[in-house]
Amino acid sequence: MADMEDADVTAIRRFNRLYTQTIGALDGQFLGTEATLPEARLLFEIATREPVTATVLQDALDMDAGYLSRLVARFEKRGWIARVRRDDDARARGGCDLCGDLSRGHAGTTRGAQAYA
Repeated sequence: MADMEDADVTAIRRFNRLYTQTIGALDGQFLGTEATLPEARLLFEIATREPVTATVLQDALDMDAGYLSRLVARFEKRGWIARVRRDDDARARGGCDLCGDLSRGHAGTTRGAQAYA
């Protein structure tokens, strides 16, 4: 692609500022609702892809995983969505099983340490 002239860059920037203002992209409330633009986009993706995983949402929106997680938690707190674990999510069960094993192991180690006290 050929180098852009300064006038073209200026025109594109002017358009971007106008468009951003017109659609309210930087407003605290999008379209007069209590949602911001990123929240509205995420909510739309959840509604149109339900059920959906966080990974799919992150890829679809090119959104930082931490930011996505905070928005999802906010949605859940507001009652907009309900998170559920998939039955086939082995990581969740495996993690819980491991956590239980670690807890029992730690308790045993603690009891063993008391014998030396």
